[in-house]
Amino acid sequence: MRAGITRQALSRQMEQSRGWLLEITRRWQRGLLSGADRARDFREEQERGFYGFLGETGLTLRLRPESWPRFAADYALWREGAPPVPAPSEPWLLEGGREADPADKGAVLQLMDFYRLSPDLFRPCPDDCPRPELDLRPYGSRLSCLLRFHPIGNAGILEDPDPAGKTFLLKDGRGLTASLLVLRRATAEERRNNRLSPELIAEGSIAGITAARVRKILVSRPDAEGVLLLETSLDSADLEAFREFPLWVEYRKWRQEQQRESEACLLALLRAYDAARSDAARETIDNAGRNLYTETNKEENRK
Repeated sequence: MRAGITRQALSRQMEQSRGWLLEITRRWQRGLLSGADRARDFREEQERGFYGFLGETGLTLRLRPESWPRFAADYALWREGAPPVPAPSEPWLLEGGREADPADKGAVLQLMDFYRLSPDLFRPCPDDCPRPELDLRPYGSRLSCLLRFHPIGNAGILEDPDPAGKTFLLKDGRGLTASLLVLRRATAEERRNNRLSPELIAEGSIAGITAARVRKILVSRPDAEGVLLLETSLDSADLEAFREFPLWVEYRKWRQEQQRESEACLLALLRAYDAARSDAARETIDNAGRNLYTETNKEENRK
């Protein structure tokens, strides 16, 4: 397989990003940016420069418990100057559904080092840790919540020829419970215009995800694995109930560890550019930032 990231593209990405980070630092040193604004801009560049660049080159990280040992081993090899090794059965980096070229893996590890992203930042949630499978999106003052629900059977909710007006209690294999009063079947228009193509329009609550109040819940048909999609909206009371639900204790700990690691990575990147405080360094900062971003027009694009 041919590498998707060329040496020229990788070098250009890092040089342009370095120029922008130097320019941000120059503005901060001159009092044009607050420390908080500088940290925000660094975070945006850290995420855009790493995840955005991977997306542009068609590469996808696949850090799962089964691929984590190979990722850690490849990182150790790379730190010693040796190339990552092929491992098609446990790939941590994909291109088009297949394991990426070893050269691409090396390029990704180099980008991690450039943006001060530690391996621990990518440590996956353990398989034995119950975790919610949620897709949350802003929707006005609330969040639109799409939940993958693994029912133990389906309690007849989709087999009943006339479910309207009936209440069903669905249990998920992880310990979630959904109490649903079916209002009616979804119309053809509702199925076309909704991201889960609902089969039923119901109301109720989902213990472990929402507070007890009754709200509208859309129910999909099961997929090939028997998984239902449930869509509803969450407010602050729901988020509080979700945070306090005992099932998610270990998941919350993992998320908190990831958040601490993310903050440490950002601090490491900031400190790497703090180190240049001399007059000569300031001149380098001025020239690098001005030359690179006058040529590429990056400054205007990032405002």
